[in-house]
Amino acid sequence: MKILKIVLISFVLWIYPSAGENNGGCYAEVDNIDFGNYNPFEPVIKRTYTTLQVICNTQNRVTFTIRLIGGNSNNPGRRFLFSPSTEGKLYYNLFYRGCIWGDGTQNTCVISGITRSKRNLFSNKSFTIVGIIPPMQNVPVANDYQDHLTVIVEY
Repeated sequence: MKILKIVLISFVLWIYPSAGENNGGCYAEVDNIDFGNYNPFEPVIKRTYTTLQVICNTQNRVTFTIRLIGGNSNNPGRRFLFSPSTEGKLYYNLFYRGCIWGDGTQNTCVISGITRSKRNLFSNKSFTIVGIIPPMQNVPVANDYQDHLTVIVEY
């Protein structure tokens, strides 16, 4: 039986304020995703969760959009984790509310929202992201499957 110890998806964050925006700065926080062990003979979906949080340095409400780009695949509908040691590909994807999280192209969705006004100096909004690896992928055993994605916050 082969069981893979995987899987790391790490994120790079980019922030783009709207022209003339005077609401203070906004940024995103998201933990790296670790799928843990993967058994290619198990007939169930491998699923994990993480929280994406947008935090703005203002008491005011801020409208924002969050896009996800980059990674090993140029098709966000067919993302894959890559093992440099074996050159294996393990397909996965990230979802928000049942839609593939991406940049709005190729049938992907962006995450949009408005932070809530608060009395303190920060306003924020949280989202649950679901990571899924389809079952029964016959891939080489390795412990270095990974992908690196870029999160862009526009406000």
